[in-house]
Amino acid sequence: LAANPTVTPNLMSVGTVLIIPASAGAAPTVPVEDLIPTPVGLDLGTPNCLPEASGGVWCFVPATNRESFAVENVTAVLSITDGSGNSLPAQIAYPLLNRLAPGETLPLLAFLPAPVELPLQASAELASAVPVPESPVRYLTLSETQPQIQIAADGLSAAVNARLALADSTAQASQVWLLAVAYDAAGRMVGVRRWESPSPLGANDSLDAALTVYSAGDPIARVEILTEARP
Repeated sequence: LAANPTVTPNLMSVGTVLIIPASAGAAPTVPVEDLIPTPVGLDLGTPNCLPEASGGVWCFVPATNRESFAVENVTAVLSITDGSGNSLPAQIAYPLLNRLAPGETLPLLAFLPAPVELPLQASAELASAVPVPESPVRYLTLSETQPQIQIAADGLSAAVNARLALADSTAQASQVWLLAVAYDAAGRMVGVRRWESPSPLGANDSLDAALTVYSAGDPIARVEILTEARP
């Protein structure tokens, strides 16, 4: 408090800079370049691990951002026990988009190659998530999309079509992604698929995105759409 008279301890926010006094002979026990920032708190749902035709298993982990700011570099560590009660090597689950906006849920994915003895018991722990810096601008805002989603009669696939444009008419995006996330009736993630723009998106232009997302488990009940654009 003496070294930081302008800081209120109970009202500190992300990005607050603190002066930490040290004695004359003090030295850091860990090199500065090796320090890892504490991840921003995100809500991780229960992993849904589903087998595929090759004998491997895909694990879907929902990560929800309850903060008021966007985060990036989101990863989680999966602890998994197989059908015989054996602990499998820890797996890192990665996202298919770089940015997770406030209030959105992003799937993190991990693949376990065959052979895998089912059923699996899995839990997830957040490994990384950091606030998106305000400068330089790393992501662009896309205008509101109204995707057309048609779920097949058997619920095993869903066709998605959307027209994407930039909200800022003076900006240009070098890369645009659309992510379709399929959920079953119980709210579990059962499939994901990402569309990538074949060309840059210029000012006052638009791109038509089309893809089909498939279920790796139960029938699809709904599909959520996430987008991302990079300068």
